[in-house]
Formats: sequence, structure tokens, C-alpha cells
Amino acid sequence: MKPTTRRTLIIVGVILLVIIAFVIAYELTRPTEINYQGTDDSFVGMLERGEIQSIYIEGNYTAKIQKRGDKGYGYFVNTQGRVAFSDIIKDYSEAGKLDGVVVRYDDPSSGSLVSSILVPLILYAALFGIFMVVLRKSAGAQGQALNFGKTKANQVRDIKVRFNDVAGAEEEKQELQEIVDFLKHPKKYTDIGARIPRGVLLVGPPGTGKTTLAICIANTLKTPYQMLNAVTCNKKDLEGAILEAKMKDGLVLIVDEVHRLNKDKQDILLPHLENGLIILLGATTANPYHAINKAIRSRCHLVEIKPLTQEDIVIALKNALDAPQGLNQRYQAQPDALETLAQLSGGDLRFALNQLEIASFSAPTSLITKEIILDICQKANTTLDADEDGHYDAVSAMRGSDVDAALYYLARLIAYEDLESIERRLLVTAYEDIGLANPSAVDRTFNAIQTAKIVGFPEAMIPLGFAVIDLALSPKSKSACQAIHRAVDLVKQQNFPIPEYLRLTPVNLKKEDQYDYENEESWVQIQYLPSLIRHLHFYYPNYKSGPYELSLIKNYQQLQKINRTSRLKDLKKK
Repeated sequence: MKPTTRRTLIIVGVILLVIIAFVIAYELTRPTEINYQGTDDSFVGMLERGEIQSIYIEGNYTAKIQKRGDKGYGYFVNTQGRVAFSDIIKDYSEAGKLDGVVVRYDDPSSGSLVSSILVPLILYAALFGIFMVVLRKSAGAQGQALNFGKTKANQVRDIKVRFNDVAGAEEEKQELQEIVDFLKHPKKYTDIGARIPRGVLLVGPPGTGKTTLAICIANTLKTPYQMLNAVTCNKKDLEGAILEAKMKDGLVLIVDEVHRLNKDKQDILLPHLENGLIILLGATTANPYHAINKAIRSRCHLVEIKPLTQEDIVIALKNALDAPQGLNQRYQAQPDALETLAQLSGGDLRFALNQLEIASFSAPTSLITKEIILDICQKANTTLDADEDGHYDAVSAMRGSDVDAALYYLARLIAYEDLESIERRLLVTAYEDIGLANPSAVDRTFNAIQTAKIVGFPEAMIPLGFAVIDLALSPKSKSACQAIHRAVDLVKQQNFPIPEYLRLTPVNLKKEDQYDYENEESWVQIQYLPSLIRHLHFYYPNYKSGPYELSLIKNYQQLQKINRTSRLKDLKKK
């Protein structure tokens, strides 16, 4: 018997013992109920015969009595409702006929607090202590194995999905099967000098089957695996997975949102990836070159998982309708309903399956129609996440001179209602791409953005669309942007001293050698750049620009023809 199975049986057995103990304790401590049938005359008869040991009055016409020799209590109801029990008791007490009879006006169960509450609690505490000792011992020498019950790792062994069960992604599945062969037969490839990956990073939009494909890899390798989500896991969870890997001589670790692992957590995995103890299967929606530790990335094979086609999603939806673990043929769907849902999903199968399930709840009959799909899906699924690459891809794609494409990507960002990102992109585009070719576009863009802020969505789309069309169709010139980038790059490499005669407070410099700020004619002839770089140019005119920059170019060309000098004394003599 496997240690895990044995430990599970022990846990179940102890839990059953605890339940049995509770039942026994309750039955031993609770008062038994005895059925005393009769009228108020028989109650009086009992008193007359001295058969009653204790009486507990509950209201005027209900009493709980205990006969001599009985261990339990029984209710006695004055069905006639003529004389209250309290009056009867008063009369008999005054007559001295209640000697030895305990009379109370409260619930007798309160007197058994120790037996009815404390005893079960003591038994529970004792059994719980035994349970913990047994469980720790069942873990054997690896006492830390107890922590697996507290880990966020999800050890799913009953998901037997294979590559053939996954809809679409044919190229990706072929590539992954080749990688699996690498992992199963490493010696075959190392003998020919091939580099064997230590893991796989599955990169793609949400709902494209990354996690499912990771499970397929694990099932094909026939290796124990754990599943973690990088958003919620901590160092203890990773250490627990590593411990299990050591106990089982290897482990496949599937990590969702792997880009959310910070550097410290990634460093924990690194040595175990290197020695082959752990095979990492990471799923991420982010660009791994930006979000994943280079050391881990270099040891893993990158596989891009593209969005599923509408045809693939339709096939998956049909399977979900028929599968026992799905809707199990309880519902049927019109073909156009499935096609509409696939179209609205945006390549996200998870979204499509969730909406199909909602549609089954909403359907008045067993038939899911297109109208039902459109009713629950008011708009197409958007996969833009403010923290992920898809968002920035759309922002970047909004620039350029294709006005229709720019409007399309603007619409995608509007669907996400990310006004701040749109504003930044439009202003940067106005300065970076339009620049000196049409400087007035900057003012128009700024005014459009201010208007969008004031009116808010949905009306904000109108001024934003205005700005996008203006920028897309405007003449372009990146000369100004490129000029400042060249200057900044040079400063990063080397810092040259400013000429003394240009300094605000020159030291030991004669007046005739100082810059004459009052001379309005000589400034164009002065050498402003440090001598070592006086021949450098950062600004290169764009001769295909608009009228504004063309006018600047004329001035630029005239100034380039003037000889510059650092001998201010000679200039002042002229």
C-alpha cells in the first residue's frame, strides 16, 4: 500500500472515531424522555402517593417531572387548563405534603452543563490529540510531509486528458510531443549533442488551453505532478513541491501565471531545474522575455499557444454538449448559436464554455438558440488586461498611417475603457511620430484628450476618434524624436565639458574671452559644442516632412554654412 493511501485511510478512520465518540457522549449525557400520560388528577395522584422525586415547572400548565427510581424526565401537561401547576404545588407545599420533593422553576438541563458539554469537548480534544500524533507518525521520517495538507498545490491525478482530447492547436501539439520525447529519452538526444530543455513555457492569451496542454505533457510523461498558481503560492508551497520531488525521485510542476513568480521564488526552482529533479511547465499570458527570470527562461523551451479558431471552438462546444463531464446531452444547440458564441469568444475557449453553461441555465427548454447566446453575451469577449502584453500590443498598434487600423485598435481599447493609456499613446504619437511635420497636431490632440476626460465614456470615443484620424493622416517626421535620442545616447557614453566661455560664471577668464550676451549679431558664429565633438550632428532633417519643418530646414542649412569659432576675442574685434 502506498504511503499516501495508508495515510488517507488513517485520517478517515480517526474522523469516524471522533464522530462515534460524539454520538456516544451525547447519548450518555442527555436526559431520557419518559412518556407520562394522564391528566392533572393523575399528577395529583402521584403527589398523593409520594411517587414524584422532582418537579420543574415550565409555565402554568406544563411541568417536567422525575419519578422516584427513574433516571430521566418526562413532560406532564395539564390538559384541562383549569388549575395551574404552580397553584397545585403551592397548596401541597402549605399542607406539608412535598417533603423530599425538589421543586424548581427552571430547566433541569442547565444543571448538567458539565456532563452535556464539557465531557464531549474533553473527549474531542483527546481524540484530536491522538489524531495529530498518528498522522505525524504516518508521515515517517519525512515529518514535513504533513505540510502538504496546508500547501496551495493542487495534486490532480484524475485528469487523464491527452493531446488527442484537445481541440485545435495542431502545430503546438506536434511541437510539444517532440519536447515530451526529449524529456522521456534525454540520453538519445544528449548523445548527439542536443540541448535538452528542463521545462516548457506555454505563452498565449487566456483561454487557449495552456494549462490543459501542460496536463497533457505530464500525463504523457507518466510522472507525478503538482499544480500551483503563482498568484497565491508562497515559498513554503515551492519547498513542499521540491520535497515531494525528492521523495518521488522527480516531479512535474505546473505553474499557472508563472510570470507572477517573483525573483526569489524563481531562484528557489532554478537549481532543481538544473539537476533535473523538477520539470517546470509554466503557463503565462505575459512576454517571457520581460517577465521570466533569464536563468529559468534559458532552460525552458518556449511554445507560443495561438488563439483558437472559430472552427476549433465550435468543435469544443459540441464536445461539451455531449461529454458526461459536460452537459451530458441534456441540451442541444442550434448551429448558428454555437457559431455566434465562437465568434464572440475571441479565441478564448474558457469564455465560450462558461457562456455555454450560462446559456443552459437560461434556456426555457433543452434547446440553446442564437437569441439566448446574444442575450447573455452583450459584447464580444475582450482579452485586454492592463498588466499584460495584449494591452500594450493594442496600444502600440494604434499608431501609424493606416487610419482604419488605428480606429480598430482604438475601439479595442475603448471596449476596455482604459482612457489613461489611450491619452498617453496619442500624446506621445503627436510628438514622436508627427513632430515637426505638423506641430499643431499636438494642440489638437491635447484638446481632444481634455474633452474626452470631461465627457467620459461612452461619448469620449468621439474626440478620441477625431484625434486618431488626425494623427493617422497627418504628415510624419521623427526627426525631433531621433535627434534627442542621439544626444541622450552620447551623454550616456561620455560627458564632455562645457566650453569655458559659455559658462555662466567663468573662472579667471578675461572679459574679451567671455560670451557677450548683449551682442545680437555674433551668436551664430560661436562654437557651442565642446571641441572634441564640434563636428557631430544629432538633428537630421526630414526633407519629406510638412511645410513647417521644411521652413526650419532652410534656416538649418543656412546656419550650417556659417563658420563657427571658439575665439570670441576675434569676433569682438570685427
